[in-house]
Amino acid sequence: MIKKILILFLSLSFFYVVLPIKIPQVLSSDIIIKLDREVKELEQKKQEIERRIASKQYEIRNLSETKDHLYEERNRLENELASVAETLELIKIEEELFRVLYTRSTEQNRLLTDSIDLKEKRSNQLIVTLYKNYMLNYTAYLLSSKSINEIIDNSLFLQYLFEADKNYFVKLKTEKEQLKSNILEQVQLQEDLYLKKSEKEKKAQELKELEEKKAIQIAGIITKEQIAQSILQNYLQEYDATESKIKELIRKKAEEILKQKVLTTPMGPVIRPLAGYISSRFGMRMHPIFGVNRMHTGVDIDAPNGTPIVAVAYGIVAFSGWLGGYGNTVIIQHDEKHSTLYAHMSSLPVDKDQVVQQGELVGYVGMTGWTTGPHLHFEVRVYGDPVDPELYLPR
Repeated sequence: MIKKILILFLSLSFFYVVLPIKIPQVLSSDIIIKLDREVKELEQKKQEIERRIASKQYEIRNLSETKDHLYEERNRLENELASVAETLELIKIEEELFRVLYTRSTEQNRLLTDSIDLKEKRSNQLIVTLYKNYMLNYTAYLLSSKSINEIIDNSLFLQYLFEADKNYFVKLKTEKEQLKSNILEQVQLQEDLYLKKSEKEKKAQELKELEEKKAIQIAGIITKEQIAQSILQNYLQEYDATESKIKELIRKKAEEILKQKVLTTPMGPVIRPLAGYISSRFGMRMHPIFGVNRMHTGVDIDAPNGTPIVAVAYGIVAFSGWLGGYGNTVIIQHDEKHSTLYAHMSSLPVDKDQVVQQGELVGYVGMTGWTTGPHLHFEVRVYGDPVDPELYLPR
């Protein structure tokens, strides 16, 4: 039974006492060169993205200008189409007026035709009568005349008879000419209206087709614009992501340079992690829990629960977390050679890889891990091996 307990104790205390503390490896110049190369590659990528962004912005501007021009063209066509539509409405009114005038003119022409027909019948009769009478009576007048004066008088009488019907023939001629003029005017007016209407309808159809074509072109431009804007947004997001990566790499490089600077700079004088009584010193001692002689790899400094604990020197947090029997533990690497350990703390206010200044808060006194009361277990290690902290701590 005692043998089993001893084996259990040794297995449990192995991690607590013997396990070497891992310290961060100092980055070689090759890693920093690698970071520089990655930054350079990302910078080149960023320049390429900038070129694509500029090209896409230029394309979008051209599309926008083309779209604006098409809108102007379509508006002009709409205005012209509206003007043609107004003209067509006026032509409709002219057509209605023409129908009224045509009806009236047709009635007038009918009356003229009737009058002409009547006059032609009468004129035909009159011509025949005059011709017969003139041929018969002219010889009789000449033979019956006793003197030259009588012949002249008889001739004047015949002329008078002819003149009496002359106005009748003139009126007939005038009516015929009027009828002909009316018919020609009707035909010309109808032809003019037809041509005007046909021309305007053709123009309206052309304008409508052009307007529809412009609308299709505008829709195509808008689609291209939307696609270009979407691609541009992707480029901008890629640019921002690349910029973030560059910043992150530059930050990492700065951190690594800082780490190397920290780790290659001698630790120098240290301060106490907290004020308190050293209740257990470095060296062999009777373990307070297991009751066997074991190596005590640090010093225990008694202090009330919650007392602030500070870094004894400038350095980088190599570990921050739970570490077996140590409980909540922080390990700080001060240079390539020295590191310090702070155990049994109640909380962990610092993170791994964080740079801490001398005197900066790294935790609070607690009772985590294997402990019989609140205190700080503090260690100093050289190349990972524990040494007496009191050799470094000021008295």
